Amino acid sequence: GNLRSLEKLSVGFNNFRRVPDVLTRLKKLGELWVSENLTFSDDDALPPWMSKMVALKVVMIDDDPRRSPPEVVAERGIKKMLAFVARVNASRASGHLDLSALGLRECPFAPFPRKITILQLSNNKIEKIDENVTVLGLLEELLISDNRISELPFNIDRLIRLRKLVVSRNRITKLSDAFGPGMKMLVRFDINHNRLQELPASLALNTVLRELRVSGNLLKELPFEMHFMTQLSTLRLEENNWKDSMEEASKMEIEPLLAFLKQLYEARESKILDLSKQRIKDVPGMVLRLSDMEKLDLRHNKITEIPSFICLLVELRDLNIRDNRVKDLPQELGSVRGLEILDAGQNKLYRVPECLASLENLTNLWLDQNGIKEIPDWFPKLISLKYLNIDYNKLKMMPPEFGAMLRLEQLLMVSNRFLNFPATCCEVLTMVELSICDAENIISMPASIINLQPKLRKLVMNGCSLSRIHDSVGYCTNLTILSFANNNVTVVPHTFHMLTQCHVLNLQGNRIVAFPDIFNLTNLTHLNLSDNEITTVDLRIGDLNQMEELNLNNNKIASIPLTIATLTCLTELDLQRNRIMTLPWAIGTLDSLTQLQLHSNLLTSCPPTMSNLVNIRILTLRDNQISEVPDFVASLTELKRLTLKQKSLKGLPEISVQRVGEDAKEVPPTPPAWTPREDYGEDSRKFFQANEAEEDGRMGPQKNMRFNA
Repeated sequence: GNLRSLEKLSVGFNNFRRVPDVLTRLKKLGELWVSENLTFSDDDALPPWMSKMVALKVVMIDDDPRRSPPEVVAERGIKKMLAFVARVNASRASGHLDLSALGLRECPFAPFPRKITILQLSNNKIEKIDENVTVLGLLEELLISDNRISELPFNIDRLIRLRKLVVSRNRITKLSDAFGPGMKMLVRFDINHNRLQELPASLALNTVLRELRVSGNLLKELPFEMHFMTQLSTLRLEENNWKDSMEEASKMEIEPLLAFLKQLYEARESKILDLSKQRIKDVPGMVLRLSDMEKLDLRHNKITEIPSFICLLVELRDLNIRDNRVKDLPQELGSVRGLEILDAGQNKLYRVPECLASLENLTNLWLDQNGIKEIPDWFPKLISLKYLNIDYNKLKMMPPEFGAMLRLEQLLMVSNRFLNFPATCCEVLTMVELSICDAENIISMPASIINLQPKLRKLVMNGCSLSRIHDSVGYCTNLTILSFANNNVTVVPHTFHMLTQCHVLNLQGNRIVAFPDIFNLTNLTHLNLSDNEITTVDLRIGDLNQMEELNLNNNKIASIPLTIATLTCLTELDLQRNRIMTLPWAIGTLDSLTQLQLHSNLLTSCPPTMSNLVNIRILTLRDNQISEVPDFVASLTELKRLTLKQKSLKGLPEISVQRVGEDAKEVPPTPPAWTPREDYGEDSRKFFQANEAEEDGRMGPQKNMRFNA
């Protein structure tokens, strides 16, 4: 003990049973070798009083370095060294080695027992995990949070039994591509609060990982392949540098998030990306990873601005931003020269975006339900435009230059503020469909409508204030659908008899007194004359023999002619709210009828021939003067709904009869939901169906009928 300057002492190969306490007086002792003595126990090898030997750096208990404190531990001081040795010794029995908070700068795996299953190295100053970690082949949990680690060892996947890996609060910037596939038993992976900028796509190959925590990193995107990780039960993504809509996506539940990533993944092959109804506020920057995408659907979101990087999608053909909050489109969009379809309907546009002037290949354009007040004079530059929908805007006129449109075929202008008929539209000789509805200031139409005769197939002017339909309309002999509902028309032009190609004629809601002279319209399948003042029905033999639906609801008709029998194709007949007292026996010959509306008339009985209406499914007889249920009802085997007045009924047959009171309403067929981009094709029934169930029991057709592309 008097050798105060002694720096190194070796007492190996003797018979000591413990470290002599006299050594505490050797204040400068830096190395102590006590190997190969008599049975040093693990507990007594280094007694606690050795913590007073502040200069001690190296202690060799025996020749096996796994039982001696390594230099990296010794340099932390005797207290840390003693703690290290004690914990290593304790782990031999428990399999749990806790070396947290020892101030370690490196991780000395050499002295560790090979059988440990849990290794905790948290709260140290470790900068690197040595490759030798793989010698711990039985390791199941590795906890190394709160260190200074910048990367995980490349061969960490050799810890094939590892189930839990926690490396939170470090400095890790990247994960190896081999990280996921090899770790086949990893169930939990925590890498919160690091510096990760991306997750490897190979992570998705881990099919057992259930808990993934990557909060507090620098992630901008997620790999699309993550949608395969359907086994995930916990996914934490907060506090990252998410691009655009990934901020919203990161807040999603796991299932919708994986579905979102699946869409992106599949878009690589299909070149179609559907991000509709995702509640996103920004266009996700990750769409740029799909540079060859041809269709981008962003409908029904909360997007306020279309980013300029949209111009990088050079293969884009179809862009749909309907039902968002966009106020303008970026000028850069004009460089996407291949764009053919653009739906910007139901936004907050106050003008037609100038960038559209460069889109020479644009064929279909929706600008409906915005606040647009005028059409610019450069509009004819859209030389390929065939379809234009500007419904529900604030247009008061069309520019004279609009007549120079070269290929425009369909023009929809419902519910604007036109002061008069936009005559310049009649100069577009390629026009196939023209719809100008709900324009109360339009009281007349120009004779120049005849200019559209070569191509015009559909003309709709519902809800205007027309008192007269110009005779020129009758010369547009290629018309197949014609509608002037809810105007003030009193007389149908005699020229209408030339519309031999017409399939649908809607004159509902006018002031027509006489049944129109339409004897030549042998191709007519739908005729709506409801809500007029017609008193007689004039049907000549052979007229209208293709008629399928005839609506004469709410007129002043007193009788139906026998020639009704010529309508052999009729499936729906609406005669409600008239003054009919009797029905002709010929009505029983209409064996194709499925719906017959007769309520609110003056009928006292029905002809027995109605028993031949074997296909009838709906029959309304209420609000007449019928006191007994007609006998023929029992033979109508297809009947699903029968409405009768509740009182004064006698002799009900054994059939399911719906009895209704005085205030009952007929239930009309459910009208189709109007989708601006829906293609109704030849199904004109949707044009003809009712829009509402009126309180007085009528089944009236729509007041404002809309035709779609």
